[in-house]
Amino acid sequence: MKLKQEYLKPAFLSLALLAAGQVTYAQKADLKEKKIALNDNAKIVYHVKDNNVKEGSYYIKSSKNDQLIVKGAYTDDKRSGNWYFYDEAGKPETVYSYQQNKLAFIDSSLVNKLTINLPGQDKEVVEKTQIPVLLSSMKLFLAEMSNNIVIPQEHFPGDEALPIQIKSVIDTDGQARYSVIYKHNKKEVEQQVKLKRSEFDIEWMPALYNKKPIKSEVIINTEISGSGQDGDNFRRFRWND
Repeated sequence: MKLKQEYLKPAFLSLALLAAGQVTYAQKADLKEKKIALNDNAKIVYHVKDNNVKEGSYYIKSSKNDQLIVKGAYTDDKRSGNWYFYDEAGKPETVYSYQQNKLAFIDSSLVNKLTINLPGQDKEVVEKTQIPVLLSSMKLFLAEMSNNIVIPQEHFPGDEALPIQIKSVIDTDGQARYSVIYKHNKKEVEQQVKLKRSEFDIEWMPALYNKKPIKSEVIINTEISGSGQDGDNFRRFRWND
């Protein structure tokens, strides 16, 4: 199923800016810097006003090498400006403009790894629909899933990783429901995944048809280790290339 990828025109954002990810945010002297440890060996660095309202630059970086995972900004506790989401190699994976409420860039190799469904829609709608977009790095998304997916140990094939599908059902308001699908004893098992409150909220831009949001599904094929341990108590996914 092939859906449209629609981006901002160059008049709004420089292509060179998107590629390099070079953007800075002026900080006011009265803002306080905060640092919070996040799952999957990552840390958040952001700024707040005296009333603890987020304001100014916001970063998520690797705790190991300080590599950027997310870069953006807040204005009065709301995401603003351009947000950059980076892949494992430190390259922009997705760029979203909150000012224009539009996708500015997405790596085509990321899209090619996803299965996108529009339940109940005909061929014309499918061909003209703009794809839903995950407003997070895939690394952070999978880390969040690994912290919330619970699969009985006896459902794993010995010491081998278990092939699974992570299904995200994105409603017209951008809210998502998640489930994990896998096979056990040759039968398909699907169970809901409820996300715990996190310091970083996973957001979605819903699929759009004629500029109106429609319901969609995004399927990610991956594998999950059975031990669930890798030095920091989180299960590890191996995302299929």
